[in-house]
Amino acid sequence: MGTVATRDLNIHIKELIKSSNEKQNMIAAKIGISEGYLSKFLSGKEINFWMVREIIRYLDPSNETELIKQYCLNGVKKKNYPAALEYCYAKRLFSVIENLIDRQIKKEGKISSWSGIYKFMLEYRLTLGSSEYIEKLNDLKSDCHDTKTLLLVLEMYANYQSRKYELTLDKIETIQKNINRISDPFLKMAFSARLEEVSVNLYLKQDNAVYKAREVAHSLHEKNLSVNFNLTALYILALSYMNESYFLSYEYYKKCIQLLSVFPDRKKN
Repeated sequence: MGTVATRDLNIHIKELIKSSNEKQNMIAAKIGISEGYLSKFLSGKEINFWMVREIIRYLDPSNETELIKQYCLNGVKKKNYPAALEYCYAKRLFSVIENLIDRQIKKEGKISSWSGIYKFMLEYRLTLGSSEYIEKLNDLKSDCHDTKTLLLVLEMYANYQSRKYELTLDKIETIQKNINRISDPFLKMAFSARLEEVSVNLYLKQDNAVYKAREVAHSLHEKNLSVNFNLTALYILALSYMNESYFLSYEYYKKCIQLLSVFPDRKKN
């Protein structure tokens, strides 16, 4: 077959469907899309980002990140551009984000608000909450409801890193209302994961709301969006059982260690 990285995604998916002996309508039903959208994708036409991701997650989950990386590098349409940026940031595909931003600027002759925000995120991702981070964040502009929501998310991170926990909780409530109005299913899910990443820590470590923290941690882990999110969820679950069940706490810590073992550069964690 050749490696998935060098193969046309549509051909790769077609061959997976053929080898699975499942009919297209059954696969589409299990994924949660119409057969028409699956056929459209297989013929090389653009469909919503979340659909592409679900198709790949169903047919070739072990190669999800690599396949969507190639999908992004092959050029996503404007409607899928924000979701592609958010996916790549969650997966730490920073060079892909830079590539996408460069293409957008060359195509449109100016930097879009989405590109400007993710360019900022790449540059200041290691200095969350610093005075420079906050200053540059305040300079960013939004041009739609979704970019406004993302900027609020970044403010939330800044407040949390600055230990302004009351402000963080207030921001979380505002963002949650905004997320409910986002139409793109992937962005809605990904922004919710960002909220949960912060709120699980606040619920457990600041409010001692153990059961609420567990509920949010399970929700974050079920999304299975990134290693970082999964680690946060598993760590909080392990910590929440520390004084209640040594066995459960130990099991969740083992899962954390197993996840970290896949990434040699994270031995310090």
